[in-house]
Amino acid sequence: MKSPRFRFVCTSVLLLILSLSQAPLYAQLGFIPHAERRALLPTNPAETGFVEQPDLRLSVRTEGLLGSMQDYSVTAAVPGLGFSVLGTGTTHDAVTELRFSSGASGRVFSSGIGFTTYRGEGAAAYGNSLSSGFVVRGSNYASAGFTGTISLAGSGMEGVGDLAIRPFGTPLLTLRGDYALDSEHEDLLSGDWSAGVQIEPLPGIRFSGAYASDGGVSAGIHVSAGRIGTGYAVEQAGPTDNGDPLSSVWSLNLGAYDRTVFDTVLAQPTRFLELRVPGPVSERGVALFDQSPNMRDLVQAITEAALDPTVGGIVLNARGAIPGQSRAMELAEHLNRFRASGKQVVLFLETAGMDALYLVAASDHVYMDPYGSVFMPGFFANTTYLADLLAEAGIGAEEFRYETYKSGFETFVRSEMSDAEREQRDSYVGHYYESLMSVLVLSGRITEENFGRLIDFAPAVPAATLQEHGLVDSLGRYPDVDDVLQEIAGGSVTRTGPAGLVPRNTPRDDRWEAPARIGVVFAIGEVLPDSGMNTRALAQTLRSMREDSSIEAVLIRVESPGGSILASELLASEVRRTADVKPVIVSMGGLAASGGYWISMYADTIFAEPLTLTGSIGVIGGWFSDEGISRRLFLETDGIQRGRSADLFGGATLPLVGLELPGRGLTTEEREEFLRQTEAYYEDFLERVADARDLDTERVHDIAQGRIWTGPEALEHGLVDRIGTFTDALEHVVEAAGVRPGRRVELVTGPALPVFAIPDPSALLFGAQRRQSLTQTQPDALASYLDVTLRMNGQPLVMVPFELMKWYTRGSQYRY
Repeated sequence: MKSPRFRFVCTSVLLLILSLSQAPLYAQLGFIPHAERRALLPTNPAETGFVEQPDLRLSVRTEGLLGSMQDYSVTAAVPGLGFSVLGTGTTHDAVTELRFSSGASGRVFSSGIGFTTYRGEGAAAYGNSLSSGFVVRGSNYASAGFTGTISLAGSGMEGVGDLAIRPFGTPLLTLRGDYALDSEHEDLLSGDWSAGVQIEPLPGIRFSGAYASDGGVSAGIHVSAGRIGTGYAVEQAGPTDNGDPLSSVWSLNLGAYDRTVFDTVLAQPTRFLELRVPGPVSERGVALFDQSPNMRDLVQAITEAALDPTVGGIVLNARGAIPGQSRAMELAEHLNRFRASGKQVVLFLETAGMDALYLVAASDHVYMDPYGSVFMPGFFANTTYLADLLAEAGIGAEEFRYETYKSGFETFVRSEMSDAEREQRDSYVGHYYESLMSVLVLSGRITEENFGRLIDFAPAVPAATLQEHGLVDSLGRYPDVDDVLQEIAGGSVTRTGPAGLVPRNTPRDDRWEAPARIGVVFAIGEVLPDSGMNTRALAQTLRSMREDSSIEAVLIRVESPGGSILASELLASEVRRTADVKPVIVSMGGLAASGGYWISMYADTIFAEPLTLTGSIGVIGGWFSDEGISRRLFLETDGIQRGRSADLFGGATLPLVGLELPGRGLTTEEREEFLRQTEAYYEDFLERVADARDLDTERVHDIAQGRIWTGPEALEHGLVDRIGTFTDALEHVVEAAGVRPGRRVELVTGPALPVFAIPDPSALLFGAQRRQSLTQTQPDALASYLDVTLRMNGQPLVMVPFELMKWYTRGSQYRY
């Protein structure tokens, strides 16, 4: 649906055209016509909609080559808003035009409206005027626009149409023309027109020439140096002009970045991109006031730096980095791609965990504080068993379980690890160990033997020992890192942040075609309908993307330990419907298991990372009840009952914590019914996986049973399709959408980011790794797990064990 402003501008233009066709041809205009201003200022206010950065332009027209000033203009613009001053005439008849404009652009259409007023000795011949216009750019080869202007002090009107053609679809050659007709022209064929050409043989170097209907000709050159540009044009007036036939137009641009030969063809890689990873790394971050690093921004900066010819390397300040294993490996993969472009990576460390060793393997030079250390004791996955504690406290716990490996309730009903749980934990802990060791060995920094020695050396390995084993190259403090960079680069270097990268600042006018739109949905957190991942809202987001014909494909990023069956199916059904309409690709993060797999399985293609933990196809359930805790707290309950099992959901409310436990355990009949429902949901899960993945049900049963698989194992069993990062999945979804190589891509993301993050009071008091936002709270793993299991007491769940959530999320958390 078009916005009211869009409809208003279009209606205004239509009314202007209709009014122009009926205007008296002898009427005085009351404003400066387009033919007299085209060399100094654009007429169409819709041009304001294309402004991307604050910009200032100064232009002066002089007599001859270096004569006295005839006219001048000053234009200041920010995205969507513009203000210009045009001064013309001699002292006794000087006129100053003031114009305010506003514009907004969409994918192929920009519209704008402007208001003009006049000041000065000669302003009596002019009055206020209103203009509106639009520009349409539907392809790389053509751009068309129209501007209508009407005098508010009289009956003067003007309409201007313009057309630009790029035969090659690039700025190399642009052919331009315009036609202006106002109320002083005798008929439709007596308007003023001009035709011209612009050639841009090198980025930012532009040659232009034009011929006007009055016989005037012009030729000019413009050279951009990035955020400053200058131009010169010489004009030869037509035979009807009574003034000096020769004039010059000098121009200066300041502010907005323009492509330039100095940052492309003549660029020298003398800059290092500086990235900071001082702590936990989230998936997306929040909208405002968020200084913490997130994966998507880091990856985008690394990708853009590889394309920036002025950047020779990256300095990664990871002084307290806690990215988590999976995110560290993804970050290292992109650093290696950056190095493959012939550039270097310098890593700085102070204190770090084992996940930072992935970054070490992807760095050309590791620079470490001499008093720093890396905590590398190895990998350990344990479980705290609460059965004895709960029994002693007077809380009963029962488990509903059919699958061998679905161990989510073991922590509540056992006092030691089951054989099946020990088997699967040994598998993925071994995979994490082997993965890190192989990455370091392949990087050439260490041998398998020395890696084992360092693991067994001490829990924290000091910097000097790491240097002895080749994991660190030099020691020093970060303020001295420039000395290291200059030594590596062999000369003077400067550091820049992501905001200074050339690809991030280059204007998009080199391609007129509307970008292809790809939807990206972030499914992060526990799979719950109205909290955690909030699948009810996510389903609506996905539904909107399916119904939006401009979105050509959808990528879903899944990072989740699972949750409720209802919430899982709410989102999975929308994934399935969307996949029937357009390509849907899933990119799994470090953990996408149980309910996290349920919401993924209907995608056309599933990407898992090498360290992804997925699968856990199974259903668990349990029942907590009051088995004496109320008596020990001297609590008494009484009530009235209708229904045989009504008292199951009534019991004593524990003071302070607000926890209400059922007053009794399950009867045999009730227990059998819960078990039957759990089995039915499990069979349904199996059948859905078989259908979604085109597998035999018996085969699915063999690889299900609640078993957790690593990414490569899941690929072997047919649960995922490819091993790759989020970027690999994004490249695949663009290809699946049929986007032509070289066409720009716009990512339409959802859900909306939280506004900003504020500290949780518990974090200030107890140092807990938690944060919350105005729209979403992200509690720690234990709080989340207990909240879900107790709130859904007796209901079947599709979740991984709590300890796996805690082990995986340590240092990264399920955060946006």
